[in-house]
Amino acid sequence: MPSTLTDRPLLALCRSQQFTVLELLHRLIELGNASEQADVRRQIVQQLRHRLSRHVQLMRHGFFPPLRAQAEGDDALALRIKQFEDSLADLVPQATAFLHEAERNPKQPCQAGARELYAQLKQQFELQQRQLHVLFMRHVPEALEQKQLKIFRRRLQATVSRDTAGGVAAPPEPIVHTPPPDPNWDALDREAITRPVRPGETFHDLGHSSKASMQVAATR
Repeated sequence: MPSTLTDRPLLALCRSQQFTVLELLHRLIELGNASEQADVRRQIVQQLRHRLSRHVQLMRHGFFPPLRAQAEGDDALALRIKQFEDSLADLVPQATAFLHEAERNPKQPCQAGARELYAQLKQQFELQQRQLHVLFMRHVPEALEQKQLKIFRRRLQATVSRDTAGGVAAPPEPIVHTPPPDPNWDALDREAITRPVRPGETFHDLGHSSKASMQVAATR
């Protein structure tokens, strides 16, 4: 039986991180600009900075390398991959500047910046899921995917060890929707430092609801 997007652990991990980043941004938007919410706003921004950093690490060191390796000799595929890499790289400075400013000055309004970043990341993530993830599934063998996941985990462990040795406290865990227990997802849940994405979930549309940060499509 051919594999599907939900069968591929690196793709599932990537989607999990994307959902968590957007969920935190949506919470920041809903919080508003009230100065009395400064402490909560700072906490969410710290969580967001940590999660987005982990996602960029996964893309740079886990996702793109095997895809580029499989594109050798295929100029059209290599160009499409580079376009996605460049698009993600272009967003990093803007996201970094916003997060640093919001963390340094949590009493200052940041809702407009959060909305802008949300819209850009949402567009980027949706395009990745529709096109880039499909390319990954088609061109990257599962054995190579597993190998790349091990490389990423070693890099992640080294980063965590270095941060701990340097006295950098780990950020608090975000408050996220807790899925029902499912042992099949436990490993991914630990690796993502977030929660797995369930089949049928779609990116939340801010115009549809102010009570949830994502919507779940009804299963047929």
